Amino acid sequence: MPADITAILDRYGADRTRLLDMLWAVQDADGHITQPAIEGLAAGLSLSRAEIEETVSFYHFFSMQPAGRHRIYLNNDVSTQLSGRYEAVRDAFEEACGCTFGTVSADGRFGLYDTACIGMCDREPAALIDFVPFTDLTPERVAKIVASLKDGVATKSLAAAFDSGCDVVTTRWQRTGPVFDPRTAAGPSLEALFSLAPGEILEAVAASGLRGRGGAGFSTGLKWRLCRETKAATRYVVCNADEGEPGTFKDRALLTDMPHLLIEGMVAAAYAIDASAGVIYLRAEYRYLFDRLDSLIADYRKAGWLGHNIAGSGFDFDLRLQLGAGSYVCGEESALIESMEGKRGSPRNRPPFPVEAGFCGMPTIVNNVETLAAVPRILKEGADWYAGFGTEKSPGTKLLSVAGDCARPGIYEVPFGITVGEFLDMVGAEPALALQVSGPSGECINAAQSRHRRLCHEDLSIGGAMTVFSAERDLLDHMSRFLSFFIAESCGICTPCRSGNVAMKTLLERLRDGRGEQRHLADLERWGHIIAETSRCGLGASAPNPVLSSLREFPDLYAALVDGREAEMFVPGFDLDASTGDYRRIVERARSNGR
Repeated sequence: MPADITAILDRYGADRTRLLDMLWAVQDADGHITQPAIEGLAAGLSLSRAEIEETVSFYHFFSMQPAGRHRIYLNNDVSTQLSGRYEAVRDAFEEACGCTFGTVSADGRFGLYDTACIGMCDREPAALIDFVPFTDLTPERVAKIVASLKDGVATKSLAAAFDSGCDVVTTRWQRTGPVFDPRTAAGPSLEALFSLAPGEILEAVAASGLRGRGGAGFSTGLKWRLCRETKAATRYVVCNADEGEPGTFKDRALLTDMPHLLIEGMVAAAYAIDASAGVIYLRAEYRYLFDRLDSLIADYRKAGWLGHNIAGSGFDFDLRLQLGAGSYVCGEESALIESMEGKRGSPRNRPPFPVEAGFCGMPTIVNNVETLAAVPRILKEGADWYAGFGTEKSPGTKLLSVAGDCARPGIYEVPFGITVGEFLDMVGAEPALALQVSGPSGECINAAQSRHRRLCHEDLSIGGAMTVFSAERDLLDHMSRFLSFFIAESCGICTPCRSGNVAMKTLLERLRDGRGEQRHLADLERWGHIIAETSRCGLGASAPNPVLSSLREFPDLYAALVDGREAEMFVPGFDLDASTGDYRRIVERARSNGR
């Protein structure tokens, strides 16, 4: 039955900022977003058809063409490649479904699609089937899953049968800590919260030294104070749960195992800044968590901890979920706000900053899941307790999402300031060639030569993703894949990001093919700096980081490419002296062998 556009408009009050919700409702009903639906929404929202299509076409998970009754999205990022089963699993899906990736089967039953990180990096290969996660895939499992779907088994029931009786991904908590432990972590009594004045909450958060856990590391207490001091009739609290950095899955763990900390952190933030409404912007890849989170919000509302006159305090605050639709750039706070308003997720020019003019032009704080979830623990145990962990400039603890070539992938809570050597020993990653810190937008470091470096804002700033590469990996192949990711995810607004990453990838591939010259190394570095210094937003500026950092950390690897020896030397299994990670030794060895 075609989507009832009138009912959808009524459900969301014909509110233009709820356009993404309406588009999801249409796609769920019709299987894709049809032209009649676009025309109906345009008329009901007083928008042009082009404005609706502009939004639809921007997001990865919206489709204006039939996309298959069962939509299968297979993660194709670096963590999947490291699993060693990606190609076999991909081939198994194509054989079982009777179509190739990027197409729909002849009977319209299956659509196969590649997608970037879906937050399952410790359980690869992984796929979303009808937005239900399936992890630890093998060709045999794929054949059984697709056969069951053909037999009419519901996707959620199938996930329960294949994944130990649950339709969410079980978290591999390898190391819990004082702040986040699913066995013991509990927020403060919200009654105790309202015994404090808003200024006391601001002071406690500031005194704790809590900084944004999304990677930028901005002072949370300062951000909140700036928002409260901006005069306005309405303020908003937004949780950025659009965890899109390839290699990270820490927010997924918190949303699955400790979502109450997030909700209570948002209530505390709202009370501190005098906000009346909050939004959790949940990435589309975590859609399977939507109903569980929505039910928990309803429980808080029923208990009187959300809504009107919370706990008799005279304070009003309510909260809702907003489902994204697949766009990496929406991890940038102003792009996320644009998306919340039902538009393309394009970063805004700043200033003004969101604390001055954010959602619907009102002062808005945007914090990620880990940041907000830490607040209840700080208020319960005290600012000094929290500041007692970590370093002077990086107080507290950090959740790390660990994947790749290590014995113990999963989630770790560590105090800021641990060394790279301590980290590698902890996760069972010796010997290691390289460590990608904070995902593609972070740094690629030489593991052996960086054991003394510390994970903290004073040295190696960490957003959470930690991917380990062993000596057997073709490191530059993964750098090329990171560039492909940024090319695909660029919002396209600014030329440096839109075109510069293509230029860098072309140069890198030329070098890897043995057609490079010394000047191409200089060009690669020059392009990287141009992109970093002139891109419109922080996400675009970070796109060249993997290549620039690997150029710095592995100069001999790139130098060997200029000599045209890459094809023979840097292949999986080549004899690297992993005890030192020193490429000079393998270059010399290769040259002595006449390669």
